[in-house]
Amino acid sequence: MSDTRLIRLLHIVVSGLAVGVPASQAIASPVPASSTAAASVIQSQAHAAALEQLKTLAAKDGLKDAQITLAVLPPKPPLPTCPRPFTFSIGDARQLGRMTVTARCPDTGAPFRLIARATVKATVPVAARDIEARQPIVADDLADEPRDIASLTDTVTRAEDAIGRSSRRAVHAGQILRRRHLQTPELIRRGQTVRVVARVGRAEIVNTGVAMQSGGKDDVIRVRVGGRSNHKTVDVRITAAGTAEPVGLPVPSAAH
Repeated sequence: MSDTRLIRLLHIVVSGLAVGVPASQAIASPVPASSTAAASVIQSQAHAAALEQLKTLAAKDGLKDAQITLAVLPPKPPLPTCPRPFTFSIGDARQLGRMTVTARCPDTGAPFRLIARATVKATVPVAARDIEARQPIVADDLADEPRDIASLTDTVTRAEDAIGRSSRRAVHAGQILRRRHLQTPELIRRGQTVRVVARVGRAEIVNTGVAMQSGGKDDVIRVRVGGRSNHKTVDVRITAAGTAEPVGLPVPSAAH
């Protein structure tokens, strides 16, 4: 084979290698440096804004010693563009392990969402001893201890928010309290006889009725007053165990 033909053959082979690589085997092009820089900027801005908002929420909940660690995951392309700085807001802080950080361009209002993961450690009230379900909580039932907090919206962060209430579930010593489990203790139960006390000036009028609903202090429930043939249903506000006052007056027409 002549040198000329050999050179031509090599040229054909090399050309085929250059253009004949299947797409499935092609190496992905690197992300342009400008896109990488833009992603880093948005990620950094989202981190700063979300951290500041979490600090504000923690302070609002009375967590003076909160230690917050936050990581914002890299944004996924396509990245938004905006001639002005983005505004950032965090979603529900119910689950700190996975939160949504929303970036918005002031000009368009179009949202761009990023995922953030946070951990918060702070001193919060915990059960100092076992607390039974539906047992009214008193100050001696609680103690302040440092804990990892999974939710800012569901964790009881102030003792006064739990004292006087009860938990639907038993709480073991050392456990934090959940807002969703707290309830106002029932002072009146459905079917119970209720004293309905109306006060007008110095006069006090007392009647009795049958509770048609259960409720705790300051709850408004319906009570049936009077006999079976001439009864009426009225709204009352619970003031104490077994006692209520009419909403809007007047109601009682029994004893003075």
